[in-house]
Formats: sequence, structure tokens, C-alpha cells
Amino acid sequence: MPKDDQMTDEDMDMPSVANMQQLIAAKAEELFRACDIEEKGFIIKKDMQRLKDELGFPPEQLEDVFDSLDCDHNGYLTLEEFTSGFGMFLNIQMGNTEEQEIEHNPQEKEEQQLFHDTLDALGAKGLYDDEETIQALWMRLRETDPTLLRQFEGFIGKVTNEIRRSKLDHRTIEAALQSKATSHDTEVKKLYEEMENQIKAEKAKVLAQEKFKEREFRDQMERELRTKEAQLADVQKRKSDLEMKVFRLNMNEAETKSENERLQKEKLQLEEQVQEIARNLSESKSYISQLQNQTKKDKIHRAKQALNFTENLAIERETLVKQLDILKSVNKRLVDERDMIDANPLNGNIVAPSTPKQSSDPEEDDDPDNENENVVDIPTRRRRRVSATIGVDLQVKMLNIDQRIVALQVWDTAGQERFRSITKQYLRKSDGVVLVYDVTSETTFRNVRAWMTSIQEAADDDCVITLVGNKIDLCDDDEKRPVKYKDGAKLADEYGCLFFETSARQGTIIAETMEAIARLMQEKDDKQRKGENIAKNLLDEYNHNITEIAYITSSSEFEYNIDLNDVNKKLIKDKNYEVYLACLKIVASVTKKFNYHLFNDKSLKLLLHRTQSIGIAAENDTAKKLELQMLKTNIKEVYQKKFSFNGSQIGIDEVQELMGSMQNPDDLLKLWNSAYSVPSPMREFYTKLINLQNQQAKQNRFADKTESIINTDEKKIVEKLWSELRPLHLLLHAYIRKKIISAYPGLMSSNEPIPIHLTRDMFGSMMTHLERIVLPFPNVSGIDLGPAMIHNNFTEERIFHYADEFFVSLNLTRVPKNFWNLSILKKIPGRNMACHPTAFDMYKYDDVRIRMCTSLTSRDFYIVHHEMGHIQHYLQYKNLPFWFRRSPHDAFGEAIGDAIALATMSPTHLERIGLLENHTTSDENNLNFLVTQGLSRLFLPPYAYALDTWRWSVNNGSIKPSEYNKRYWQLVCQYQGMQPPTPRGEEYFDAGTKLHVAYDLSYIKYFLAHVFQFQIFDVLCREANYTGPLHLCDLHGSHRAGAKLKLLMELGSSKPWDVILEEFSGERTFSAKPCLRYFQPLRDYLEKLVKIGELKTVGWKCSDGSNNILKNTMMMIVLCLTLINLIN
Repeated sequence: MPKDDQMTDEDMDMPSVANMQQLIAAKAEELFRACDIEEKGFIIKKDMQRLKDELGFPPEQLEDVFDSLDCDHNGYLTLEEFTSGFGMFLNIQMGNTEEQEIEHNPQEKEEQQLFHDTLDALGAKGLYDDEETIQALWMRLRETDPTLLRQFEGFIGKVTNEIRRSKLDHRTIEAALQSKATSHDTEVKKLYEEMENQIKAEKAKVLAQEKFKEREFRDQMERELRTKEAQLADVQKRKSDLEMKVFRLNMNEAETKSENERLQKEKLQLEEQVQEIARNLSESKSYISQLQNQTKKDKIHRAKQALNFTENLAIERETLVKQLDILKSVNKRLVDERDMIDANPLNGNIVAPSTPKQSSDPEEDDDPDNENENVVDIPTRRRRRVSATIGVDLQVKMLNIDQRIVALQVWDTAGQERFRSITKQYLRKSDGVVLVYDVTSETTFRNVRAWMTSIQEAADDDCVITLVGNKIDLCDDDEKRPVKYKDGAKLADEYGCLFFETSARQGTIIAETMEAIARLMQEKDDKQRKGENIAKNLLDEYNHNITEIAYITSSSEFEYNIDLNDVNKKLIKDKNYEVYLACLKIVASVTKKFNYHLFNDKSLKLLLHRTQSIGIAAENDTAKKLELQMLKTNIKEVYQKKFSFNGSQIGIDEVQELMGSMQNPDDLLKLWNSAYSVPSPMREFYTKLINLQNQQAKQNRFADKTESIINTDEKKIVEKLWSELRPLHLLLHAYIRKKIISAYPGLMSSNEPIPIHLTRDMFGSMMTHLERIVLPFPNVSGIDLGPAMIHNNFTEERIFHYADEFFVSLNLTRVPKNFWNLSILKKIPGRNMACHPTAFDMYKYDDVRIRMCTSLTSRDFYIVHHEMGHIQHYLQYKNLPFWFRRSPHDAFGEAIGDAIALATMSPTHLERIGLLENHTTSDENNLNFLVTQGLSRLFLPPYAYALDTWRWSVNNGSIKPSEYNKRYWQLVCQYQGMQPPTPRGEEYFDAGTKLHVAYDLSYIKYFLAHVFQFQIFDVLCREANYTGPLHLCDLHGSHRAGAKLKLLMELGSSKPWDVILEEFSGERTFSAKPCLRYFQPLRDYLEKLVKIGELKTVGWKCSDGSNNILKNTMMMIVLCLTLINLIN
């Protein structure tokens, strides 16, 4: 080390002991980090092997090094232990800068020389200012571990090279900096002078600009301040509104809580009322039993009630009067001898048919039914002879019965065989029948049985029948006459009718007979009125109780549907539903005791009919009832089961939306197969359910379940409507198939049914997701409401508000405030809930709700307006009795919702509410719109027809369980033109994928609704004085259309559906004509494509050949078009 006070650069570059310690410590830490690559904070013996390449030591030596450093022998080393042990190993105590004394041995000089030689060899001679310390370390290592000494010397060599390179770099940089500093000073001075000049010039300019900007900024800030103040005022106002809203919500919450407590109390009260109803039922049964017994006792005394002519009878009478005129002209030619009565005129006449007198005409003698008619003058008992009755005569007799005037309208019908058909028509509406035979003729007496049969077939059950033996004046001795008194009395007892013997010539017993009949008819009328009053009072009480129970049942069902995993909610729902069904059963069984067909009050008759039809489905056998409920529960549980798809658990209800977002056919196929595999376990339960339901139907006098839900007339209506719609469906099907083939080449041929998964719809019934690939003019912007709603900041709830405002514009009812608080309008995150869109009538307190997992799409915009149509329907008939608070026909409710959706999807309406911009009514736009409408409305009817035809056939046994799947797909192919994408064996139960099969709900109503919606829409547009193309009609703001729609909705089911339909539209049945008129431009376009050869294949061929569409369908259409062209 130099001894001079003046240190050289080289001396300054020499590392001190402290620096050396720091370098060694840093190196030790670097080695530790190389071992601890996991950053555990400690290393083990295995980790030391990572220094093999770094240090060049074999594994055994590395283990020895670890053992020497592991002083406490715990098997691991921390950073501190590693660094400290490494320093100690080199004889350095970390943090202690004092030099350690080195003991010298006799060979010190020799070793020092060897050390210096080593430094010379390494090029480190004179490089370090603390060579003594390094020498001490070197010597220590030479004595203790020669191997480590070599590593140490290598380390010193590396450090030396690094120091020399650093010094060289240092000198180079220092020289460069010195040169740079000189040139820099010169350049800076020059720049400084230039900058001084520029600064002076720019300073004035900047000051002027800054003043201008300051003034402008001040003005802008003032404007922004005013704007912010206005926004602040608006925010404060909104805050105030929100605070008020929160206050109201808190109030509503308190009210809801109070309401829940009240409902709990009401539930307890209702349970008590149910018990009371049961007691009342027992008493009612006892009372009704007494009435029945009394009725049986009085049956032989019944008489004819004063007749109130109905419209049908008046029409029949007009027809028969014309016949009567003809017959009377014949009667003039058949006049027989007459015995004239002396002098006095008649005061009052009662007409009764009697057996014929003996005649010289052989033909007349052989005809026991050829009767004469005798008219008896009661006061004078004088007789005149008149001819036999031809057709019908009418006589009216006024009688005073117990101070009450009774009018008897007696229709005297011919007894001859050739007039029997005319007589039967009058028997149908009669309150009483007087059957007269001749006591002197056994032949006429024997014919009584034939006439009794006719009476029983044609007359009402409670019709008063009176058997009269006439001409007793011709035979004084009862024992000698052909027909004795006891014979007539015995026959009358056999048929349970009144019996009298009279003499028309002498007037014997005539007045007494009629008075007895009138008296009994008056008593029957009094009992009937009393029965009507009892029925009214009973139904009023039941209406209140059943409404309460229906409210509780609907509430529990709604709560369960929004949380399907809640077992307690399910138990409550099932229990409430069981009580509800039991109450309906009670009401139905009680009202069956009333023979309401005899009541005069038409409204009461219909009400009793409704109560029986609603409650008739309940099962009497408790064991079967429980089995029926269990089967339905099992089927629903299978339907609600989740399945795995792409790592997520989804339900069948969620598949539709997911398919709509897909385009890849492989993904669509995978999802379709996964969803259709879910209902397979349902098959066995469904078979048992059908067997039980058919047994139940037979108990209610139906051949099978189908007869209890749809009659032959309705099936004929469906067949007729389908025959009218089918040509349009064939054309649109061919067009859609061609577009799908273009979009998915190689997956199907031009004459095949369409594979359902390619429609991007679970059932191929609503193919709105195909819109973009099937539009005839894709370059013309179509109607896609999803982006438009997002652009206009729509929320799910806002769609419902738009629907509500539409009804308000028609002067209809706004939904109550509770609707917004109680409805579930979008899926609850993390909740397993039913997502199928459903509107709920809770039957109480204006409580109506919707449950729906809404999304911002065109499809859901349509569905929201459809469901809000249901809500409006509920609000319109809410004041009716419980029994009438439903649609008169299943199709009505669905069609009303669809008609509203049809109106709100009109381009004119969408443009009005700002969801459609720059839209023109060109032919291209119209055809694009009609194709879109066809995708959502023309493929559901054939699917509904196929599905319910399958169910009807399953119910009547023509489809066996062993062929459920095969026959299902045959019908889908036949009517809908669809096929499964992969073969489907009988191990599947594909029909169960449809909710309406799993929940046992009729689906044919959707067929009728899809036709009826256009009928409703057409009537409303005409009422709104709209005369343009039907698909462009906008009903918004038309109070006249609203009043017409209100007429359709507010009646509920208080009248038969055909009567309501006639009052609304002037027609008594459903019609497809408005639907065809709506789509006429589309049909013309498709027929043009067929004509020019762009649409070559119309129709399809099913794979098994069992349900082929006729091969000549296309040829027939082409031929028709050719003939039209020739005619033109």
C-alpha cells in the first residue's frame, strides 16, 4: 500500500476491506437466491445441488459445505445463517470491520512470497489496498481446505478482471465526459444567447395569448358553472324524488309486512272457513237429500209450467206454421161428419187429443194412431164433432189457481204416425205432455208405450207426463170395456206419470185434470225459484272463500317458481294446491245436486256449469289421487333437472336463448342432443299418468282424456284452419329450407325435412334467430330491436313500461303499482328459478304479476307485450265472480296477447317509439318484415297440431308406449316438415322436452291463438279506421280500438266463447282469412319464385315414407300458376 499522503487514481480504485466484505456478502446472497428459487426464505441440502454449475463442486462436496454451514443441525439454512457461515468460513465477521490478527508461523515469509506470486499470476499485484487481509484469508484456506482455496483464487481472479475493466471504463468515460463538457459549455453559451432573444420575443406574444386565453377560460368557466348549477339543481330534485321514492318503498315494505301478517291471519281464518264449508256441505247434502226425496214423492203430481218461448222455439214454430198452413188445406178435404151443438157459444176450451172413432175407411180403421179431436165446452157440456188434428193447433186457457192466474198454452199435436216427426220437435221444449188413448180400443192403449219412448227421448227429464183414458162415456161397466181403469193406472205407475180417465164428449174430469196439472206446475215453479235463490246464496259464499284460497295458492306457486331449490316453498305450494283442488271438488259436488238445466236465470245456469267444469277433474279415490299427484311431481322434477353443457349447469328452459346465440352446427347439435336427453326418465311416469287420467275420464263419462279437453267440433275447426294455412306454410318452408342449405351446405338435401337444430330453435316453431340468413333482401336493413334497445339505453323493466303505456294509449287500464314491486322481470343471479315467461292472476287486491328472465332482444320485446296482454286481460275481468275469471276458450287469452304483440311489432309503431329509424315502406322492407313475422308465427301452428295429435292418439290408445318416439317424429315430419338431427330410438322421450307435455297442458290452443290473433288484429284495425296493408297497422292511441278490445276481455268466461266472438267480430268461429290477408304480399312473392324457377322444390319426403307429403305438391302449384297466367 502506498505510504504517500497523496493518493493516486489506482489507489482510489483499490477495494477496501469493507468493500471486500460487502462484495463477499453480496456474492453469498446471490448464491443463496440461486438455491432458493422457490423463494421459501430458507434452503435445504437438496437445494445446494443447484450451485453445482456455479461453483464447479461435485454433489458430495456441496453436501459437506452445507453440513459445515448448518451449525445448529436443523436441516435448513436461512439467508442470515448462510451469509454468516460463509463469512466465518472466510474468517469474516459480518458487520465487524476490525481486522483479525493472523498468527504467523515460521514459514510466514515463504508463504507471503507464494501469495504475492499468486497475485502476480492473477494480475492483482498492487491492486488492493488491504492485501494483508486477503493474504490472511488465503493462508487460512491454504491450511484448512486447499479445494476451497482454488475457488477463492478463482474468485479473486474474477474480481480483479472486473476491477480492471471497471477502471478502464472509468477512464474512458471520464475522458469522454471531459471532452463533452468542453463542447457542451460552448454550445450552451451559444444556445443561451439565442434563447434569451427568443424568450424576449415570445414573452410578449405569450403574455398576449395568455390574457386572451384567460379571458376565454373565464367565460367558459362561468358557462360551465351555470350549467353545473342547473345540473346540481336537477340532481337535488332527483335526490328529493329518490328520497320520496325510498320513503314510499319503506312505507310499501311496512304495508307489505302488515299485509303478510294479515294474510297469515286470513289463512288461519280460511282454514276455519274450510272446516265450516265442510260442515255446511254436510248440511247442504242433507238438505238436498231431503229435496230429492220430496221431489220423488211429488213426481206423480207434477204439471206443466207456464211456457216462456225461447228464440229457437220461435224459429221452429215459424217453420212449422208454414207446414201447418199446407196441412190445414189438406184438412179441409178430410172433413168428416160433424155433430153440431145446440145454441150456446163456448166460454173456454181445453184441447186434448183422443183416440179415433170408428170409420168406414179401412185404412183409417187399421191405423190406431189416427185420432180425432174433441173440444169440450165446460159450462154447457155440449159436444161438437171436429175433424182429426192435422199438424198442430194451439189453444190458451187461463186458470185461477189459489188466487194466482196461470196461463196454459196447449199445443194440440196430431197423434197419427205420419205426424210423429213434427210432434217430436214440440216435445223437446215442453214442460208437460198429455197422452190420450181410447179406453174402448186396446190398439191405441198398446201404442202408448211407443209414444212414451218418444217422449222420454225428446222431452226434458222433469217434463210432467199425464196419461189420459178418454171416452169412458161409451162403456159404463169398467169390467166390460177393452181397457180397464186398473190397466191405465198400472201403466201410469210404471212410467211415473199422472193418470186420469175422462169423457171429452160429456166434459167429465176435463177441468179437474187441467187444474191439477196447473196447480202442480205452480208448485214446481215455486220450488225452482227457491232452488235458484239457494244456489245464488251458496255460490256467493263459495266465491268469497275460493277467491281467498286461490290467492294463497297462487302466491305460494309464484314464490316457489322463483326459487326451485327451496324445499319448504315446494311443500307449502303442494299443500295449498291440494286444499285448492279439494275446495273446487267440494263446490263441484255441491252444485251437481242442482238440476240447473231447469232454472230460468241464464246467468246462474252458466255459472253452475262453470263451477262443475272447473271442479270435475278431481279424483274421488284417495289412493289414485295421491298416485296422480306423485306422477305429475315426478315428471316435473325430471323436466326441471339441470344438465351439464360446456362446464355449466343449465335447464331446458335456458336452452332456447343459448341456441339463439350459436351459429356453429356442431355446437347446436351438441346442445340439442344434451337437452333432448333430459326427459328420457319421464317416459315410464308418463305412461302411468295417461292410464290413470283415462280411468278418471271414464268416471266422468268420457271415453278417454282427449274427450274431456277437446270435442269433435273443435277438431274439425283445427282441420279446416290447417287446410287453409297449409299452402302458405309449404311455400315458406321451401324458402327457409333453401336458405338454410345455403348457410349450412352439405347438411341436408332440397327435398328433406329440415333438421331441427339448424333452425336454432328447440322445436323449430319460432325461428326468429334465422332472420339474418333468410331475409330476401339482406342488404336492406331489417328490424333488429336488440341493438336499437341497447342504443336507447333500454333496461329489461323499461320494455314492460312501454307495453303498459301502449295499453294506456288505448284508454285501457294501467297496471297497479304492486305489479312493479312483486313481479320478477329478469333472472335472479345465483338462483335456480323457472324462466318460462308466465303471467299470474293472483285473484285478489288487483294483484297481477309476471315472472320472466327478460333479455334485450326482438324475441323478448314480442314476448313482453304478449305477457302484458295477459295482464290487461286479468285487469279487465277482475270484478267477475271467480268462476268467470278466465278465458271463455283457451285460445282467447293467448290470441289477445299475440294480437297486442302483433300491433306493437308493426314497423309503424316501432318507428313511433324510436326503435326503428330511417325505415321506408318499400317492397323490400315489407317482404323482409313479413318473412320475419312468418318465422315467429307460421311454424308454430303445424308443430302444435303435430304435438297434440300425438297426445290425442296416446290418450285413445292408437299410439302405444313402445312407439312413442317413432310416432312423435312421424307427426312432426308430416305436419311441420322437421326431423331430428340424429336417429332417435325408443330409449328417448323427446315429446317430454316440451314444457306443456311435462306439465300436462293443452297446446292446441296455441294453434288456434296463432290464427285468432290475426282475426282480433283485423277487427281492431278496422275499428281504428285503418285501411292500408294489415301488417303496417298501428293501433297506438285509438280509443275506439281500445273499447272494442275491452269488450272482448271484460266478459271473461261469463258467456260461451262463440257468443263473445260473434259480439266482437260478427263471426261465430275462428277464421284464417285475416292471417292469409296479412301475409298475402309474402305469398305472392314466394309464388313468383316458384314460377321463375328460383324455388324448385316445394314439399318434403319423410325418411320412413309413412307420412310423405304428396309428391305432386310442387307440380300442382306450378300448374295452378300456369293456369292463372293463361287466364290473365
